[in-house]
Amino acid sequence: LGRWDVTPTGLLDETHLQFFTEVRLARELRRFGWVQYAAADFHLRHSDQSFPPDHPALTEGTPLREFLWHLRAQVDETRTVNQLVRAFALTEACADSDSEPEPELFLSVIVRTQGRREVNLLDALTCLLVDRFAPEFSHRVRVDQVPDGGRTRPLNVALAEARGRYVAFLDDDDFVTADWVETFRHGAEAAPGRVIRSTVADRRVRRSKAHELGAPNVPSSGLTLPHPVAFDFVEHLLTNGTPFCSFAAPMSAARQMRVTFDDDLPVVEDWDFLMRLAMLAGVHDTGAVTSVYHRWEDAESSLNAVPIPVWNASRRMVLQRLDAAPLLLPPGSASRLGDRLERTLNLTTGLRTEIAAVRARVHELEHETRKLEKVAQEAQRDADEIRNATLWKVTRPLRRLLDLIRGRPRRRS
Repeated sequence: LGRWDVTPTGLLDETHLQFFTEVRLARELRRFGWVQYAAADFHLRHSDQSFPPDHPALTEGTPLREFLWHLRAQVDETRTVNQLVRAFALTEACADSDSEPEPELFLSVIVRTQGRREVNLLDALTCLLVDRFAPEFSHRVRVDQVPDGGRTRPLNVALAEARGRYVAFLDDDDFVTADWVETFRHGAEAAPGRVIRSTVADRRVRRSKAHELGAPNVPSSGLTLPHPVAFDFVEHLLTNGTPFCSFAAPMSAARQMRVTFDDDLPVVEDWDFLMRLAMLAGVHDTGAVTSVYHRWEDAESSLNAVPIPVWNASRRMVLQRLDAAPLLLPPGSASRLGDRLERTLNLTTGLRTEIAAVRARVHELEHETRKLEKVAQEAQRDADEIRNATLWKVTRPLRRLLDLIRGRPRRRS
């Protein structure tokens, strides 16, 4: 997608007519010392081969065409370029490097730390992991300080520097099991190119006190498994059931489709990244529990530091981004959506029946209330008539005498 790679054999080998993308044109000419200094490309929204006009892949507004159009736009900025028109100047040639390529790495791990923590990330990585346990591992560890930007800025900086086929993420208070990387590797071997997802255990923790030495935090609860074992794209549109430390992303898909972290999101940046990548690459579930997500009770975290309206606004931003183009759902989604809609419809029908019954009962009670009010009004009128009658007034002294004899308090009559 968006590439014309020359291969040793086949229709795109060196003996055939070759096509050039913007990147390949610049790279090939740079080898011989030509550097671009101007561009005036010829753009054409509809090519000469745009026929038949009613083909669903070519007709504007169809889901297929809009999906392909949006997909091509993610690769680079040349989706409407019909011819590359560039001006180059001759400089010194840049020969290909003769050095041996670096060995391919399976996984790059991006660890993010923010704010003040009891354990310094630099000390933890360089001292504990490198110096004490694996000195030969030191050349693989790199610490970058990113003083500018928000939560996603360090992630994008590290993402651009990652050299592994996959990339995984850790916040500085996450715990992982000894087979965390191994599980990701087995998943990648079973389903190459997909997002590899494991399961996470949750645990509530608090800061350690002065007399509790040896750890920066103390568990205040046991381990729970609140997150789903299997990834469901539709369910994830409602809520994120995949914590940041539980998945490894294929770098090929992320780079080729330019999937990065949104700098405008103050929270849920991991959910946004996962959903956009999962829609294109798919997800493979390992079913293994390989990490522990800590929920702090007495320390600042995004859950308690960020106001709820900000969370809601960020969630709407993620959904609006997904709304910008047709969704590509994994196989089986039609049945799952149908089942959920049927259950929702049945639940709604049942609730409507109950509501109708309640409304009918309320109507009956209102009718009975009006009848009782009418009876009470008639009784009041009868009582008033009796009190105002001549006989009632004449016998008033006698009624008072009877009350005194019976020991009753005097009352108005």
